[in-house]
Amino acid sequence: MKLVIVANRLPHSVKSVEPLELQKSPGGLASGLYTFLKRASVEDWLWVGWAGSSLSKKSIEKIRDVLREEHRILPVYVPERLMDRFYNGFCNKTLWPLFHSMPTLSSYERNAWESYLEVNRLFLKTLLEHTQLDSDTFLWIHDYHLMLLPALVREAMPYANIGFFLHIPFPPPEIFAQLPWRREVLEGLLGADLIGFHTYEYTTNFLRSLMNVL
Repeated sequence: MKLVIVANRLPHSVKSVEPLELQKSPGGLASGLYTFLKRASVEDWLWVGWAGSSLSKKSIEKIRDVLREEHRILPVYVPERLMDRFYNGFCNKTLWPLFHSMPTLSSYERNAWESYLEVNRLFLKTLLEHTQLDSDTFLWIHDYHLMLLPALVREAMPYANIGFFLHIPFPPPEIFAQLPWRREVLEGLLGADLIGFHTYEYTTNFLRSLMNVL
């Protein structure tokens, strides 16, 4: 069995290219998953994520093989301006407040949504070009940054094994319904074989939203 973890951030950021120097990324996702990998004795795994704004596409191509072979990480290149509209725009100004049931703080800008879609496609492109998603590979996608990716992978590889976990709340359906792209987000998540939430309440909110929207 091979496990491919996909998250917005890598567990290590690249501090310098020559010589190659890595720095541990902050946050609970990286530390939590590392604990899981260690305790579960998962031997064959790979972590896919954004490489950071300080790295050019040329630099990533130069160190990609070393990062993969020695550190089990596969960097995704996202241009800095696109990442800003994706992360600071749609993720943090639209999804974060809405999913935490603060809809009056959410903004709905089409260019931010289009950036969100484009970044999810860049993650798909990296997966297709640099991993082998066969029947023995399990893809584990994480969090609200990549909610379109399960369906994108499913369309490209119908027999992929896909799991998704949401690390923030899923809001009640009357709040989620305020998202202009609610259908696209739900359809994106439904590309997964298994979807995980923190609580039964969030699971119920998701199921009710499916009934209302789809």
